[in-house]
Amino acid sequence: MQTVFFSTLLWGVLVLWKGSEQIGDFQVRLVDGKDSCSGRVEVFHEKKWGTVCDDGWDMNDARVVCREVDCGSAKSAPGNAHFGPGKGKVWMGHVQCSGHEDSLKDCSNPSFGLFSCPHSKDAGVVCSGGTEGEGECKGKSEEQCQLDSLDNLLNNSSSLTPAMLLNVTLRAVDLLSQWKGEVGEKQIDVALKIPEKLALALVKPTQTQSSSHLSTKKIEVETFAIGPEANLAEKPQLKARDNLLEIDLLTIAKNNNGSGAVVFIAYANMENVLKAEFFHTERETNKTMMSSVISASLPNTKNTTLPEPVNFTLRHLTQVDPEGQLTCVYWNQSRWIVDGCELTETNATHTVCTCNHLSTFALIMQTT
Repeated sequence: MQTVFFSTLLWGVLVLWKGSEQIGDFQVRLVDGKDSCSGRVEVFHEKKWGTVCDDGWDMNDARVVCREVDCGSAKSAPGNAHFGPGKGKVWMGHVQCSGHEDSLKDCSNPSFGLFSCPHSKDAGVVCSGGTEGEGECKGKSEEQCQLDSLDNLLNNSSSLTPAMLLNVTLRAVDLLSQWKGEVGEKQIDVALKIPEKLALALVKPTQTQSSSHLSTKKIEVETFAIGPEANLAEKPQLKARDNLLEIDLLTIAKNNNGSGAVVFIAYANMENVLKAEFFHTERETNKTMMSSVISASLPNTKNTTLPEPVNFTLRHLTQVDPEGQLTCVYWNQSRWIVDGCELTETNATHTVCTCNHLSTFALIMQTT
């Protein structure tokens, strides 16, 4: 079963936001709160982060911020540097939102930076997507509540922008990597479904060929797309966190009216969630994750049949035991299995896995 994890990103500036990224010339983030859905409001302008003055700050302004950072509804709009004073410029003040705007920059406010306001008056918000939310979150863990909130956000809205979808995806990744307790099949299924929707929203057609790259602390993504007028002499090789993917995209495109796109993603620390112990074998062995969890997909492609197997070159995370057995595996709902993948080459630092399908993959070592 093919799992679509991510897709090409729109051209723009990517800026770190509490473990999430946003795209564009103007961004909003929440910092120094209890979670990513509460904190001091900061905006990005002229390549610098700054704060918002609490003069006139109210719930209508908070509603716009919570919507912009994909954190549900506004619960409160504290001022007086409730989450601590920020640094740098106080970019905005006297913000007057109706509560229906898509972005804080669309509200009625004076020009950026053309007023005086001390950081002791920095504005903040608390959104329902955070730990202080109640109602639907009652009786759930903090992580489960936030993950359900992300899932509901996508299920109930068809108007999310690519930037918003990107934030949702990275927040889901962040939640899984910091999950407390046992991660169940339901949580993993939701976390895989969220990037699938992102991929469908972000893939754009091209007449020739294009590629894009995204690198954050949580994920690294490489994309490659070709169109009917592409001049591609050899198979593209995509790279993410020192892992490589080689795929015959040209033939795939020919089988899809001349267009095709491939996405390759490597996760940081996801091997601690989709653990080696989820690889069940007849013989009891000690299992070690030897690579990052990686994923490959063909977004918006009707005919996903591979003309030939693909090669994944996976970088080892630790030293190989000479007596150990390396196995190429892929994720199937709740466990790692080997169907359709085989180890074709290995050395001290990398292993090549050859697979006849695309999904989520890793390298596991067994020792006795």
